Amino acid sequence: MTAEAQALADTIFDRRARPFVCVEATAEGNPRFALALKVNLRGLGGRFSNSYYVVRCRHKYDLSSGLQNRLRAECAFLGAGG
Repeated sequence: MTAEAQALADTIFDRRARPFVCVEATAEGNPRFALALKVNLRGLGGRFSNSYYVVRCRHKYDLSSGLQNRLRAECAFLGAGG
């Protein structure tokens, strides 16, 4: 298999495997949150503490809560496998 074909196969596999573990969260506002940002979630136990990729992010501001990010992030692995 050529290097180009292998790279394409790896990309397709990674894209399909990534939603294996999903998290939806509200975080303290940060205007730098964006799609494809890699975030490290800790304190979720050994199974779910890991690096995740943001696949959906909405910035919200109101007078009572200030700036918040509502996001969905995905990872292909349990634990520290990613």
